[in-house]
Amino acid sequence: MLYAHTLAGHPKKDWQTLQEHLDNVGRLAADFASLFGAARTGATLGTHHDAGKATEGFQRRLEGGPRVDHSTAGAVLLGQRWEASPSRQTAALGTMLSRFLAYPILGHHGGLPDAGSEYGTGLDHRLAPGNIQKLPSWDPAAIPLPASPMDVYQELLPLICKQGRHPDPFR
Repeated sequence: MLYAHTLAGHPKKDWQTLQEHLDNVGRLAADFASLFGAARTGATLGTHHDAGKATEGFQRRLEGGPRVDHSTAGAVLLGQRWEASPSRQTAALGTMLSRFLAYPILGHHGGLPDAGSEYGTGLDHRLAPGNIQKLPSWDPAAIPLPASPMDVYQELLPLICKQGRHPDPFR
């Protein structure tokens, strides 16, 4: 059993499971994002934000172990899933969108990262192949499957191209 949160003074059986946490956050994020027509995108972000909690290191952290990076895994996993699409076009779209959605996944505790940073904390650094290889193994089966990149694209495109303006995905 994988856990997401402890409950001080209570036995493990009372702790929140990772599955319950990801399902709850996915539903909440979908509800919030539905206000601007992006429920599937919100659900995907919500279910991937804590993928790094599906690691031995994070499970030890819940019992007093050292801190671990639990958000980078979600950005990496989303990218891996979308980039593995059998269609080259969908895989290319998934590559682009997963990088864009990595910002809120990576920043869900400390704020959105810069693209690059001289301090080694930016998106480019965290998603660099050498840093990804250093991440502990996580259990991808513990993380719900995301919406398809095409579904996310179809939700987000009207938002970034409103009123004939040039696309600006950071609006």
